[in-house]
Amino acid sequence: RHPNYCGECTFWSGLLGFGFSSGAAQAEPLLAVGAPLMWLFFRAASVPLMDGRSQKRRRGYDVIMRAVSPLLLWPPRGELARSMPTLVQGHAD
Repeated sequence: RHPNYCGECTFWSGLLGFGFSSGAAQAEPLLAVGAPLMWLFFRAASVPLMDGRSQKRRRGYDVIMRAVSPLLLWPPRGELARSMPTLVQGHAD
């Protein structure tokens, strides 16, 4: 539901990987805190705020919330996944 958030967290995780591979994270352990805190912040604060806003503004958003992972880019599940071929065909017209 929030691919930009996933991209942001992946970016910070990549920086953490570079920090470990270069030895910077071992030299300064506080550097290792940033990436996990970003994941936590987005999952605990940003995603719920955006989902609440979208539920108010978009009819049927609860179906999307049940079917699509909030932060990770996984394929949809449940009724949305079963309707995907229909949705794609509908847009081809």
